[in-house]
Amino acid sequence: MLCCEQECTPVTLRLFFNLVNFLLMSRYSKEIDERHIVAYGFDHYSGYFFQMFDELTEDDEEHLVLNECSRFTGLSNGKMIELMKKHKVNPKHIQMVMMDLPF
Repeated sequence: MLCCEQECTPVTLRLFFNLVNFLLMSRYSKEIDERHIVAYGFDHYSGYFFQMFDELTEDDEEHLVLNECSRFTGLSNGKMIELMKKHKVNPKHIQMVMMDLPF
């Protein structure tokens, strides 16, 4: 139960989720193939983010191939879901984005 002995109103729930969003940060990663890794998640400042790294380079360093986030690049929930489905990440995380919730 989110609220103690009070009826939860939409405003109360939104305030609760804003507080959760402020305190929450997640980052998950998945190896796509022997060259590429994706990292995705949510943080209170950037919102949702999705990154792809290319690991095999001549200088033996990771290179960022894709870098999307809600705040700085305008990553929409729809685009986030599309990227998550394309790279077959955890379906529960996709559901959280569909409900516009942090995960």
